[in-house]
Amino acid sequence: MPTTGLKRANLPKGWDAKPRVYSFSNDDSRAAKFKTVGQASFHEEATGPYCQKERDSMIIVTKPYVSEVLADTLRRCKVPVLKADPVNIPMEEVMNLVSEQQFFDRYRSSHTPPSLLCNSEASLQVIGNNLQDHPTWKMVNLFKNKAAFRSFMQDEYPQFYFQTLELSSWDSIDPATLPYPIIVKPVIGYSSIGVYRVENAGKWNEVKRKVRQVLAEGADMYSADVVNTNELIIEQWIDGMEYAIDAYFDAAGEPVVLNVFARKFMDDGDTSDRIYYTGKHVIQEMLGPIFEFLSKIGKKLDLRNFPLHAEVRQTSEGSIVPVEINPFRFAGIGTTELGIHAYGINSYESFFQERKPDWESILSNMDDAVYSFFCAEFELRSGQIIRGFDHEGLKKHFQQILEYRIMPEEFNTFAVVFYRSETSLENHRLIRMNLDSYIIDKQVQHAGSMSS
Repeated sequence: MPTTGLKRANLPKGWDAKPRVYSFSNDDSRAAKFKTVGQASFHEEATGPYCQKERDSMIIVTKPYVSEVLADTLRRCKVPVLKADPVNIPMEEVMNLVSEQQFFDRYRSSHTPPSLLCNSEASLQVIGNNLQDHPTWKMVNLFKNKAAFRSFMQDEYPQFYFQTLELSSWDSIDPATLPYPIIVKPVIGYSSIGVYRVENAGKWNEVKRKVRQVLAEGADMYSADVVNTNELIIEQWIDGMEYAIDAYFDAAGEPVVLNVFARKFMDDGDTSDRIYYTGKHVIQEMLGPIFEFLSKIGKKLDLRNFPLHAEVRQTSEGSIVPVEINPFRFAGIGTTELGIHAYGINSYESFFQERKPDWESILSNMDDAVYSFFCAEFELRSGQIIRGFDHEGLKKHFQQILEYRIMPEEFNTFAVVFYRSETSLENHRLIRMNLDSYIIDKQVQHAGSMSS
């Protein structure tokens, strides 16, 4: 079976005759760990071990995770890197690292600021610390504050219901007055933390208890700039299929779509980020509507040299309604790299080089398989101490693993799995899997007893 979604016969212009191999320096043993992936077709061809068309770009990297793909891309494209916290960067010694002052002095002094990318939500606050009065920070705030974004888009969606709520005043809300079903979530959030669907007024108090508990735990794990644990937004439920999009706007303000992932849910009450998937059918069906949606957003805000990760839903009438738009980043913890496995697109490299996928050629060479990533998330229960995870046991549930990544242990995702399926049945099974048996607990020590 192929390890990418690309047929090797009759490759169009822009494809390498041989599979693309990511490589580090010749003496680096980690190069052997790198997977072989296809190089997709682009309207502007770029070949060779280094980026051939380098536009003025910069990146801020922070925890939780920098993948080897991202690190290698930064090395080859010689992108200035601001390491803003102690995140582990593969091959850090060959990165073009710059200081925070150098980074933002260059950004502020440029007549046209360099194109900016971040690897995580936490990186955005570094922008705020240095560019408080800059238009860039105003754009970040507009997108990251879900209430501000809903207000801004209200003329496009005049019937869409939402309201904000301070956590401390939650008890003042009369649940009987709300238009169910609704979604409750932090006004600034990440990774579905504190996001709950409320089916009816009878579920209101139960959800209120859960949200308070999760946000209290989230306050210890994430800064207020990543997850606001004090202010919530209540908004109407958007009925329809959900999609995640990685894209950027080029110098002319034209949207360039790099990834389209469909989100898999167990049921309407599921808000987890466990499974996203893509394939020829997803791209063919959604590329046009998503391009039109992004064009409308871009014109409204005059977006240029601007990367984003958007989450949208398509209603039964075909309308695209935004769930949220995340500025200056792609899908988190390296999950944007599903596009490499599925159709050979490295989203980071495409952005840094301002390369535009030739989707017609790419689609003509894709197989009909389903390409997915699986986020093995867990909720830390009160009194629970995690001793480890059964990675080998988890691997046995996947038919064809393309890549298995062990995540840093300080966060609530212990593994990300990229895998290939012949049909959607595997995802239907995996979305219902209980991960508790793959989390190895350590007993809490009590007075007069020993933990094992």
